[in-house]
Amino acid sequence: MIHHDTIIVGAGSAGGTLAARLSQDPSRSILLIEAGPDYPDPTLVPPDILNGNALTYTHEWGYQSESFGEGRIVPLRRAKIIGGCSATNACIALRGSPSDYDSWGSAGNDGWSFRDVLPFFLKLENDIDFADEWHNQRGPIPIRRFTPEELTPVQSAFIAACLQTGFPFTDDHNHPGASGAGHFPMNLVSGVRQSVALTYLRQARSRRNLRVLPGTTVERVLFEGDTAVGVELRDGSGNRERLFAGNVVLSAGSYASPVILMRSGIGDQQILEPIGIKTIHHLPGVGKNLQDHPLIGFHFGARDTGSGMGIPHYQTLLTLRSEGEQPTPDLMIFPISAVPAEKQKSPTGSLATIIVGLMKPRSRGWIRIRSAAVEAPPIIQPGYFTEPGDIPRIVEGVQHMLQIVRAPEARELLIQPIGFSFSQFELTESIAKYVLSNAGTYHHPTGTCKMGPAGDAGAVVGSRCNVHGVKNLSVVDASVMPEVPSANTNIPTIMLAERCAGWL
Repeated sequence: MIHHDTIIVGAGSAGGTLAARLSQDPSRSILLIEAGPDYPDPTLVPPDILNGNALTYTHEWGYQSESFGEGRIVPLRRAKIIGGCSATNACIALRGSPSDYDSWGSAGNDGWSFRDVLPFFLKLENDIDFADEWHNQRGPIPIRRFTPEELTPVQSAFIAACLQTGFPFTDDHNHPGASGAGHFPMNLVSGVRQSVALTYLRQARSRRNLRVLPGTTVERVLFEGDTAVGVELRDGSGNRERLFAGNVVLSAGSYASPVILMRSGIGDQQILEPIGIKTIHHLPGVGKNLQDHPLIGFHFGARDTGSGMGIPHYQTLLTLRSEGEQPTPDLMIFPISAVPAEKQKSPTGSLATIIVGLMKPRSRGWIRIRSAAVEAPPIIQPGYFTEPGDIPRIVEGVQHMLQIVRAPEARELLIQPIGFSFSQFELTESIAKYVLSNAGTYHHPTGTCKMGPAGDAGAVVGSRCNVHGVKNLSVVDASVMPEVPSANTNIPTIMLAERCAGWL
């Protein structure tokens, strides 16, 4: 019988980090399981996975939402590859605001205030631009910002237009309290995406006590009574196998981790038993509390000719606070550099996009399973804009965007709106209708295995990410975040894994 000290399910931002940190102890045997492929030889990594200038969707789970907002269905991108979404994302290396993490701590999660997590943000990074109390230059993840000389014309014009509109410039969006216009901190070096696979795992692969098992799906966690003892697997040929361990850690992400829990009999008994799954522990919060960043994109025919995938698509951003009681920035506006486009899509032959994102949504959704079959796709309802207060805030973000693109610096390049007109957005009601008809997702799902004390009816794990009501089972990934941070979730997820590694 094969036995490991720890089995980690999912080799993404959290799982890859955990495997690298836990395997530093040579006395422990670590098994890292991933459903997607592995490219251990850097020379064989597909070009689109290396190219951090743009998103890529070649390694996907194929999730999609249930219908929402006039019956629309949106793809919910999750990467299926060693490195997870850190191997396919936009390389944006934001932390979020200190209040994001202080809210986690004040919800009864000891050890998760900003003061508590800052050392782990520092531990993960090698910030090439800053050497001060808020940054570290010795971690595995290199982080830098594009210089003004490196900006594409659209990106440079965006910064100038933000300043013309009255927004301040900030040189470091990872400094506590930062807001305004500036350059994205990015884990992108010489065009290469610095994923967990190319950083943490590359350093750890030579260790004899770490085994990486790609192309393998975990069907369920195995239990003896209320104690997790291993996992049941299915490989690419459909063969089943059972592997055993002293501890099991789910790091499969905000969609897959709750699904594995439910298939294993951990979840809402009223949902599981009608589909034939015996409940090992009734935990109704599993799959609830889904939170994601909604966004809306606006296309423009651009004077900049663009040069396709070889140029950085993401370089600059504006963060700002909506009116009302929001204490920290809850809106993000950023351009996507111009790329060549067919004449029917842009009369100029070049297309640029401005994105408006709501970074502190209050709406919640959920995820469920259809059956115990591993092949059955989950039912995912993101719940965008189900909380009435979310629409007025993103509408405010759109209004700010309209001011920016009308500034002289922006009008020099963004010369023609595509698919909308400025005149149709004179009324807030018209903007709200457009958002509801066209909004998508920033692909930052969180919260479906929410962290909280045992007395919290919606909590799935405690403050050290151990699953309530059972033994030797943890969840460590973005699904445990009680509330989505006001940032892209890759760096916060790596921080979370760094925080939990010592406890595990």
